[in-house]
Formats: sequence, structure tokens, C-alpha cells
Amino acid sequence: MQNEPQLTTIIIDDSPQARRLLRLMLAELMPDIQIVAEASNGREGFELAK
Repeated sequence: MQNEPQLTTIIIDDSPQARRLLRLMLAELMPDIQIVAEASNGREGFELAK
């Protein structure tokens, strides 16, 4: 049986509370997702994605 590739993501939001809520929602709705980083703005997120 072949495993499906794991989905990875970066959470980007300027609100720490929104990032926390999104982490919790993703953990509940998509337990196989891997959050590899978090950023507080688009520029920071872009640099992390590189």
C-alpha cells in the first residue's frame, strides 16, 4: 500500500491569535497536515518558503 504524500504548509497571518486558531482548526480537520513554519506577514512568509 502506497502512502499519500503529506501536505505541508506555512501559516501566514499578522495576528498571533488567528495563527493559533488556524493551527487548531487544521489539526482537527486535517490531522495529516504538517505546518512547517509560521510568519506574521507576506514578506516573512515568502522568505520562509524559499
